[in-house]
Amino acid sequence: MKQCHAIACLLRFRRCSAPAFPADTSGAYELFGDFRGRMTDYDHAREYPAEKSPSYLGVHLKHGTISIRALARTAHDAQRHSDKGTQK
Repeated sequence: MKQCHAIACLLRFRRCSAPAFPADTSGAYELFGDFRGRMTDYDHAREYPAEKSPSYLGVHLKHGTISIRALARTAHDAQRHSDKGTQK
């Protein structure tokens, strides 16, 4: 453990106690709310790694803290109501 900490210090990594992603269902919907504003340009932005374009919902989908049906329903409703968030 000490060796790992020494290497992290040498590489100038900062210690962080916060989780990498918001946890639980409320965190999943927080991420989805953030992504919804970026859906308009997703098809173009995903080509540029420096851009914040993915949804980051994969972890939540894998562990069931957000429903794929809820996401699909939201995207479908937005498209039906001509929301630019789901159109090209």
